Amino acid sequence: MKYKFYGLPLHYGADSIGINYGIDELKKELQKKKADVIEKIEVANEQENGHLKYIKYLNSITKSCTTLAEKVNQTVKNDQIPVIIGGDHSIAMGSISGVAKEKEIGVIWVDAHGDMNTHETTVTGNIHGMPLAALQGYGHEKLVNIFYNGAKIKTSNVVIFGARNLDYREKLFIEQLGIKIVYYRDIVSNGFKQEMRQAVNYLLERVNKIHLSFDLDVIDPNFLPGVSIPVEGGISVAEADYLFDFFIQNNLLSSVDIVEYNPMFDSNHVTRDFVIHLLKKFK
Repeated sequence: MKYKFYGLPLHYGADSIGINYGIDELKKELQKKKADVIEKIEVANEQENGHLKYIKYLNSITKSCTTLAEKVNQTVKNDQIPVIIGGDHSIAMGSISGVAKEKEIGVIWVDAHGDMNTHETTVTGNIHGMPLAALQGYGHEKLVNIFYNGAKIKTSNVVIFGARNLDYREKLFIEQLGIKIVYYRDIVSNGFKQEMRQAVNYLLERVNKIHLSFDLDVIDPNFLPGVSIPVEGGISVAEADYLFDFFIQNNLLSSVDIVEYNPMFDSNHVTRDFVIHLLKKFK
């Protein structure tokens, strides 16, 4: 199977400087190794409505994600697997929309956060906390209707994996919808491999292919500090490595996101080097 790599250095969803430099850092290092395969997509800078304080940079994010969705959709039509590097996690609205137009997929959302807020529940107004809700049809209509109108994925086809920092109203919403969620505490109690395989089996009862949406902040920031919103605890680098190997070797992937790499908070380039390590798995 052939892979196609895109980089979208979108930082508006996190409203945090630094994420926008991640793709350039990766491309610079890959060029040294004569291995740069990432097609960089320019971030849109649209005029914004300053009154929408609970949903920041809505127009720029919507436009950027639509552009990404169009490219991803064409990649899927070409029988390639798109691998999208962020940028913040709002890019998943583009990547998943592009794939879901062609096929029904499961989504494993590997993240310290739930990303299940809407403009009505958000504390910060940052859209990178909203994409998983929007993809299921909840939230602001401009986010819900990226690329094509309506929900892109079924709630029953979603697993949130590794969460350890949810907002109160977000947690209630997840419980209300009945989304399958594997908390980090479950992983500690029952073991990473057991919880991961149960999550995968849950999805494979419903779909044939899975979109892996991987936020680097799911990993313990003591190991990988180069993220914008570090959360204490988290899975190990070895566990993340195993997860990617499992999905690739078992031919489970429809598509992949790797998001929230922020070189401004990195230490000795360990986060950058780990992302490059992950990308090398897609041969």
